[in-house]
Amino acid sequence: MPRVKRGGLRRAKRRRLLARTKGFYQTKSKLYRAAKDAVDTSL
Repeated sequence: MPRVKRGGLRRAKRRRLLARTKGFYQTKSKLYRAAKDAVDTSL
């Protein structure tokens, strides 16, 4: 099995970003890639 070194950090980063998009329309609050674009646009 491959060694996982940053699994927890990656999940935390993703959850933080999705928390910022709470209330956004459709996939912008659900999918990481769309949420990332939405946050960048909103700032």
